[in-house]
Amino acid sequence: MLSLLNTILSSTSRDREGAVFFLSIASCVVLILTGCSTQPSTSNVAGSAYVETVPEDQTNATFSNLPQQQASSENDIPEVTHESWTFQNDPGTLITTPHYRIYTTLRYRHLREQLAPFYEAALAHYTTALTELPQPPEPLVTYMFQTRDQWRSQTRIMLPEDYLLYEGLGRGGFTTDGTAVLYYIDRRGRSHDTLAIAAHEGWHQYSQIAFKNPLPLWMEEGIATCMESFQLTKDGTVRFSVRSNYERHRALRNAYRNEELIDLASLLSQTPQTFLDRGKEHLLVYYAQVWALTRFLHEGADQQYRASLIELLDDAAHGRLRNRLARSKALASNHERRRASQSKVGRWVVLEYFNPDWYEFESQYNDYVKQLSTGEPARSPRKSYRRY
Repeated sequence: MLSLLNTILSSTSRDREGAVFFLSIASCVVLILTGCSTQPSTSNVAGSAYVETVPEDQTNATFSNLPQQQASSENDIPEVTHESWTFQNDPGTLITTPHYRIYTTLRYRHLREQLAPFYEAALAHYTTALTELPQPPEPLVTYMFQTRDQWRSQTRIMLPEDYLLYEGLGRGGFTTDGTAVLYYIDRRGRSHDTLAIAAHEGWHQYSQIAFKNPLPLWMEEGIATCMESFQLTKDGTVRFSVRSNYERHRALRNAYRNEELIDLASLLSQTPQTFLDRGKEHLLVYYAQVWALTRFLHEGADQQYRASLIELLDDAAHGRLRNRLARSKALASNHERRRASQSKVGRWVVLEYFNPDWYEFESQYNDYVKQLSTGEPARSPRKSYRRY
């Protein structure tokens, strides 16, 4: 078993006491199996990231499949049940929805009641925002704890060999084998920060269970950042937006202005840990740029790459991605094809799916980043109407 350790870090300026950093560990485990025809292992643990709420762009029709209205209460979702559950003598609740099993010790009743519609709305977003994707074949499991101590105890249970890596971390969470382990990081009954992390981690939950081949790390994290931004309207409706992501957009503009952008080859070939080792600002730029890259593949260059993005997601979901890379004619040698089919970083997916002319692709991406950084405004977040 080969273990790759990454650290994911993000920050927000919204905390009244100053900048807050959400830190968690992402451990990608690749299992080398012989004679096994079952679904291959995907990233075993994925970490959390945070972004601000931004209003839905009602004038944008680029992401035409994005549902504009989602469930606003448990009454809008069939088959939601609540059962008593206990975690180490602490009372809790098991919330069962059509696609989730949510174990929670949250004390705020209005927050518990928000979890089911939020998670079901998030799943609808994951499976429609970029293209139609399959439903998960099994329920997605989430632990949402009231306290960090409870979260720490569950981490020790699930990751007995690695839990010490998490002991000193700031606010955050992780996902392993489709199970997310999170805790309440807001104050006084609010829930925006907690739900923002849940939305990011929710994509990792979904892809780990629903996809038969893992996506490249840069795309996995890029899509997760595209799933972060949401708004709760006056009637409680959850609205997500791929395009509107204030924190990522602001970080991108700052990096462009300060000439601190990561070149595309490095962005694709290195892990988040690499950039964290250089300092948190480098990691924030990494996440801003993979967010921009995902948007570019879907809407940039006059939508030249949208069909290829859809094809890539479909191949990963149905287990065709690795075989296609292993047989790629866009790659120069058998050694490259072998590396491409086994690695989670690198430019190989770009060459096979999007453009065999790397320099043309790089130039188009750079032009798109310039457009985002100098043209499209990074709008300030607007407070949600409800306290959660």
